[in-house]
Amino acid sequence: MNIRVGIAKVFAVLSLIFLVSLSASGSLDDPYYVLKAGTRIKLRLDTPVNSAFSSRGDTFKAHVARPVERDDRVVLQEGVELEGRVVFVQQNSAVGRAGRLELDFGTLRFANGETRVIDARLARPLKSASKTGWQLASVIGGTLAGTILGVASGNERGAAIGAGIGAAAGTGVAVAIKGDNVGIASGQEFEIILERDVTLPFREV
Repeated sequence: MNIRVGIAKVFAVLSLIFLVSLSASGSLDDPYYVLKAGTRIKLRLDTPVNSAFSSRGDTFKAHVARPVERDDRVVLQEGVELEGRVVFVQQNSAVGRAGRLELDFGTLRFANGETRVIDARLARPLKSASKTGWQLASVIGGTLAGTILGVASGNERGAAIGAGIGAAAGTGVAVAIKGDNVGIASGQEFEIILERDVTLPFREV
């Protein structure tokens, strides 16, 4: 009986030592090993993506450009790789329609080979410059020029015809102007925001 009690005590002591050691070295329950929803991650793109040449299903890579810290402690190291995928592409078109590009920021890949699937969105949507003002200016400018030419002909009918021709010419210029394509260039930094918590490999912190 005494031997059994002694063994039980030794086992209990060893278990306590193990738990204390695990607590000191970090565990998956440690909040510093969890990236909370709302965390912002600054990335630098390695593979360019753009609505002009990317296709749905294309993959791209980026890496963490700046370490993520909490209370002066690094929780996500610089250099961790991210692999994403293009999920929607719409090229620019005539009449000023801008390109569209939707990205899935899929997976973080750590130095030890472990991966974590993430749900994230761009902190700032990809945007392009509007051509609406230029289109309107081209139409107004064409109409005005046509009217001047028509008035020079010396009659109201000529002015009306000239205005119509000018407007048509202006509209032609507007149609020729396309909206911008959108994308992220290789080497460009951008920021994403986590939509869900992510538990990190504790050995990476």
